[in-house]
Amino acid sequence: MKPTLYLAVALFLISAMSSVMLMVAWRRFGKPPHAVTWSIGFACATMMFAIRIGVRPEEGHPLLWLSANGLGMLSAVFLTVGHRQRVGAPLLLVPLFAGWIAAMVVLGYATLISPHVGMQRGVGPGYAAIVIALGVHGLLQVDRRLTAVELAGVYVLGLFGAIEAASFVFGLAQGQAGDPALMEVYSNTRALALPALHACVGIFLAFLVADDLATQMRQLASTDPLTGIANRRGFEIAAAGEFARAVRRRQPLAVVIADIDRFKAINDVHGHDGGDRALQAFADHCRQALRGQDVLGRLGGEEFAIVLPDTGCGEAMAKIEALRLSLSACRCPAVAGKAMTASFGVAMRENEDESIGDILRRADQALYFSKRRGRNRSTLYGEETPKRIVRAA
Repeated sequence: MKPTLYLAVALFLISAMSSVMLMVAWRRFGKPPHAVTWSIGFACATMMFAIRIGVRPEEGHPLLWLSANGLGMLSAVFLTVGHRQRVGAPLLLVPLFAGWIAAMVVLGYATLISPHVGMQRGVGPGYAAIVIALGVHGLLQVDRRLTAVELAGVYVLGLFGAIEAASFVFGLAQGQAGDPALMEVYSNTRALALPALHACVGIFLAFLVADDLATQMRQLASTDPLTGIANRRGFEIAAAGEFARAVRRRQPLAVVIADIDRFKAINDVHGHDGGDRALQAFADHCRQALRGQDVLGRLGGEEFAIVLPDTGCGEAMAKIEALRLSLSACRCPAVAGKAMTASFGVAMRENEDESIGDILRRADQALYFSKRRGRNRSTLYGEETPKRIVRAA
C-alpha cells in the first residue's frame, strides 16, 4: 500500500470519528448549533478522503478528483462558519461561498480544460489557509480573556493554516507539468502534519463544546436569576479576584454596599411583583452607571455590592454620589413613577494583610451609618468613625 493511501485512510477514519464525536457532543452538551456545523464540516472531509482512498488525478477520474477538492474546501468553510457562529460574529457566508465557487472554477479549468499540476495541488490548500485564518479570527472575537481551550485552539488552527499555506506554495511552485522534487516536499509536508493536526482539531472542537457548557453552568451558578447580575457566590469570587489583582499591582480598590431604602414599604404597597421590578430597575441603573471592569452583585434581598478596581477614595465617592443622585432623580415605573432611593457604604483597601471580607465588613458598617443618619446617603468608612457622610441633596 502506498504511503499516500495510508494517509488517506487515516484521515478518513479521523474525519469520520470527529464528525460522530461532534454530533454526540451536540446531543449531550446543550445542542449548540455550531457543533452541528462542525460535524458537517468533518462529514465533508470524510467524503473527500473516501474519494481519495482509491482515486488519483492521473488515473483518469478528473471529476472525482475535482469533487474531492471541493469537499475539502467545503470542510474548511463549515469549520470556520462554526467558529464565527459560536461567538456571534458575522458568518461571512456570501464571501466564503463565493470564494469557494471561484476556487472551484479555477480548479475545474486546471483539471478539465487546461491541466495544470501546480493549480491542482495548490488552489485547495491556498483557499483553506485563508478560510482557517478567518476561523482563528472568529475564535478571537470574544470580549474577555480566552480560556485555555480557546487558546489551544488558536495555536492548533494557526499551525493547520500554516501547513495549508506551505502546501499552497509547494503545490503552486510545481508549475503546469509538475516537479518531482517539489512534489515530494509537498507530499511529505502534508503526510507528516495533517493526520495529527486533523485529529487535534476534532478533539479540540469537542472539548470546546464541553468547555462552553461548563462555563454556562458556572455562570448560572453564580448569577442572580432575577436581576441578571452576580449573586453572592459569584460576587465573592469576582471580588476576591479583583482584590488579589489590586494587591499584586499595588492599586487602590473601593468596595461599596448599597441597600434600597424602605424596600419593605415598596413590597407592601406594590406587592412582590413591584418589589421584583424595583430590584431589577436598581440593578439596571447600577449596571448602566458602572464601568465594564467594575463588579456588581446582589448579596441578597435588597442589598447589593460593588467593587471598583483601581479607584481611589475621592474617585470612588464621586462615582457613588453620582449614582445615588441619578437614582433619586429618576422616576421608577416599578414604584408607580415615584423616586427610588438607596443608601451606600464605601470602604477602601488599606493594607495587604487584610482580606476582601474585611473591606466588605467596613463597607457594611459605613452603610449602617448611612441608614442611621436618615437614608439616601453615601458614607465613606474612616479609621474610627466615617470620614465623610454625604447627605441627601
